[in-house]
Amino acid sequence: MKKTAIQAYDRSRRDGIIAINLRDDDELIAARRVREGERVMMVSAEGKAIKWDESDARPMGRDTMGVRGMNVKGDDRVLGMEIAYPGSELFVVTERGYGKRTPVDQYPIQNRGGMGVKTIQVTAKKGRLAGMKIVMPGHELMLISDEGVVIRVKAEDISQLGRSTQGVKVMNVSEKDRVSAIARVSGKKKKKPATVEGQQALIAEEPTHLPGMTEREAEAEDLVSEDFDEEE
Repeated sequence: MKKTAIQAYDRSRRDGIIAINLRDDDELIAARRVREGERVMMVSAEGKAIKWDESDARPMGRDTMGVRGMNVKGDDRVLGMEIAYPGSELFVVTERGYGKRTPVDQYPIQNRGGMGVKTIQVTAKKGRLAGMKIVMPGHELMLISDEGVVIRVKAEDISQLGRSTQGVKVMNVSEKDRVSAIARVSGKKKKKPATVEGQQALIAEEPTHLPGMTEREAEAEDLVSEDFDEEE
């Protein structure tokens, strides 16, 4: 992983520019905007999670390989990376459809490059982890299987459990199928109730996006949500 100032990216280049140098057996899996003081969370397929302060990664140029963000052993691999905002939760789901959400404050702050701590009990019955997302109140999740089955579930309807628990059934998949991807979408927009003139300020709207999201990122989640509603 690496951290590079956004000013290093030339917006006039339509054909793209190098963001990171990769080895032959490696691939880029995630990119997130980070601000000073925020925490980075990485999760592996074998059920490990690590949370560290963004200041542990010094700024680097674009054309570099980066440094180790998480240590993985054997055939384990990093599954995803997100920014762990205060008050948010980590949602994980296994290949066989078992998932859970856990408050990010249950994960200790560690040094970058460690192996992390257990975030779910991985078993042969439940399979390895298939995806991870940071969620907030009002978020919904779309789970997709290899055979093209898609379900949509409210994050708050998924059990909140401790780090080292096994999770609960979130999606039913056939014996030959498996969960392959998840997407976070904003919840359905609620119609504003009628208000007496002068009392509009008394009505509070629940935020449905992560605190650090840009306006464009928030719009993208809304569009995914709307497209899914139309297809239903």
